[in-house]
Formats: sequence, structure tokens, C-alpha cells
Amino acid sequence: MKLKILVWELLETKSPKFSDLLNKLAIVKNIKAVLVDETYVVKNGSGQIIESLAAVFADRIKTNKRLQKIMPDGSGYRLLFSDRSIVDADYVIIAVPISRLRNLDFQVELKPKFKRLIQEVNLGKNDKVIAGFENRVWLQNEGFTETVWSDLGFCQAWDETQRQPELKNAALTFFLGGNEVGANQAKSLSTLKQDFLEHFEQIIPQAKSTATGKVFRTNWSRDPLIKGGYTNFEPGQYTEFSEFRYIESEVPQERQQVAFGNLIFAGEHFSDEFYGYMNGGAQTGRLAAQVITAKISLVK
Repeated sequence: MKLKILVWELLETKSPKFSDLLNKLAIVKNIKAVLVDETYVVKNGSGQIIESLAAVFADRIKTNKRLQKIMPDGSGYRLLFSDRSIVDADYVIIAVPISRLRNLDFQVELKPKFKRLIQEVNLGKNDKVIAGFENRVWLQNEGFTETVWSDLGFCQAWDETQRQPELKNAALTFFLGGNEVGANQAKSLSTLKQDFLEHFEQIIPQAKSTATGKVFRTNWSRDPLIKGGYTNFEPGQYTEFSEFRYIESEVPQERQQVAFGNLIFAGEHFSDEFYGYMNGGAQTGRLAAQVITAKISLVK
């Protein structure tokens, strides 16, 4: 469902530029249905969506500008960045991981409970090591077809190329979560590759001999702009901070938004339906934009 909803979010914008973009990408034609929870995928990777959107709006996107401080400025806001640049804005959408929110200096009025959310809610920890193989060696009598669970240093492994049966070679994702991330964080990529292939050989004979040597690693927990995986509410936090999530409903009284004056927040951590998923980012981004358009309409 992840990508299906994301494409629906893009279509919902009703922007000519978005329509043209989708036509150029032939996204709908390249979507392939499979019987898993993530029902749709994009041929050649969903990263094309972000890259193509960025290309369309390249003249409006400024990179390498790390926000540090937000101050009131009349009816709007003054934003200070790490490169010492200043931007004055009437409306602001803050769309950064919740782990980064606590590094921002908010010199504006926020609810005390919202400040607690920023300080107390954390991202979970996960890591992925993706290894290449000459063939799907795990397709054997004592093997598996899609996913295997393990206690051998990685909690799960899955066939990364299961939706590309036309390929002769293959890729396998070793997934690490929780304490496994910390236990392996200091290891080099070559060491992780060697360790995991040794362990995987215990599950799948001939795994080592069919490995291509190509390997890639994500390391979100050590990324200074992320510092984790995705939102992982501790017991009680989901309900305690429920007022700070976007809720879409046909009943107006049930709808919620996350905004304080003209300062609006977005991100998967503020989505009621899709927190932890990229659809949460797409959904809250759209809803945050709708908050601003509604405010502008009232001014006019």
C-alpha cells in the first residue's frame, strides 16, 4: 500500500505540473502489483519520484541550509540557518525528523505538551546490509522464497529482487533492529559482509560461494540529520500525544492538524494513519499545505 497511497497523494494535488510529471515518469504504467503489504513498486526505484519532483521545482529548492532558530517577526517568522543566512516568512512548514526537532531553537510559543513530545518521542533503530548474489541460492528445499527470521546477528533477511523474476542475479537484505544495530555499528562494511555471509551459510548452504562481493549498507542511526529509523512510540505515547497528529475525516469535527499560528508541522511522526511510513510524510505534507492555503484564502 505504501506507494499506491503516495501516488494517490501526488494525484490529489491536482497540479498541472504534477500531472505532467507523472505522465513523463509513466508511473502508473510502471507500477507492478504483487501480493504483499507494499502492494506497488516503481520500476527502477521509487527514488525517481523524489528526484523528478525536485527537478521540476529546482528553482525553489535551496540545499545545504540547516535550520537552527525560529523567531517571531511581526505576524510571521524569522528563520536563521547554519550558514548565517536569514529568511523572513509569513508561513512556515517544519518537515524534519522528530529527532532533529529537538535541535531547533524555537523562540516562538508552542504548547508545553508539544515540547514534551519533541523531547520524549524517539526514532527506532534499524540498519540494512544489502548483498549481491549470482543467483537466488535461497530457493532450495531447506531454504525460503521471500523472508527468513534469524537470531544470527540480523533479525530478518529478505529477497530484495523477488519482484524482478527476469533477473538472473539477486540481492538479499539483512535487516538489523534494536540492539543489533548498536552491536554492529562500529564494524566496517567488509567485516559485516564477512560475518553475515558466515552466518547465512548456516541457513543456506553455498551462500558464500554464490555471493558477488557487492554490498551496500544503510546507517540511518549515525546520520546526523536523521539519527534513527522511523517513529517508534513507547507504551502510552501514541495516545498521550494524540492531539498532535493529522486526522483526515469526512466529519469536520474529527479532523486534526498540527499548527501553531502560521507555524505548521509535517512528517510521518505527525500522521495518525501512516506514522513510520513514507505515506505519512506525503499525507502530512499535503495537509500542511492545505492549512496554509486555507489561511491565505481567509486573508484574501
